[in-house]
Amino acid sequence: MSPQFILGSFDHTVDDKNRVIIPAVYRPALGNKFYLTPSLTAQERHLRLYSEVEYEKLIERLESWEPESGKGIAPNDVIGQRLLRRFYTHSATVEADTQNRIVIPARLRDLASIGKRVVFVGRRSYAELWDADVFEADQREAEGSLADYLSK
Repeated sequence: MSPQFILGSFDHTVDDKNRVIIPAVYRPALGNKFYLTPSLTAQERHLRLYSEVEYEKLIERLESWEPESGKGIAPNDVIGQRLLRRFYTHSATVEADTQNRIVIPARLRDLASIGKRVVFVGRRSYAELWDADVFEADQREAEGSLADYLSK
């Protein structure tokens, strides 16, 4: 069976109860219960949506520590452990209701500056959820082409 990729972008609106509809094309890959996390970079203000399987893969990478190679976050790495703690603190398990909506927790809405208009962006194995104005500003800052960037 080939993997279900999460691709494309979709504009949606957050309702008065802080719910948003998950795009129909993302549902097979995400499932009904998934994980909503902050971005892994401090420079980008968006949320990420992972299926249970993809979240487990992410956590395995984040929690792995290979003493021989020095890869990963060591148990005694204070800065790395703080960053992991912040990531877990701001992550949430969410479940879509019968109308395929999720509630975006207040802590995550604030963290990503999520307002009424949002954009879902497919990133192959996960989806990003951006405030529409923040996403538009981010896209204006993207210069050049992907081909040019990769050829550096």
